[in-house]
Amino acid sequence: VSSPATIREAVRSALRLASGLGLSSIAFPAFAVRAAQVPREVASQVMVEELVAGLSERTTLRRVVVALKDPE
Repeated sequence: VSSPATIREAVRSALRLASGLGLSSIAFPAFAVRAAQVPREVASQVMVEELVAGLSERTTLRRVVVALKDPE
């Protein structure tokens, strides 16, 4: 079951792993929006907060893509 806390940790972990591997870019799907039914606004806010926090630290990442496929 996904929750905002789970999304937060997933983004944080992925950023750490990507930087640890020396990657310069990473792409994220919109975590938990469909399968776990976390409201899009909540999931988006959590992801953006973690991306900002993670990218403000020392990192090899220079490009981050967040993809949301939604008919709306």
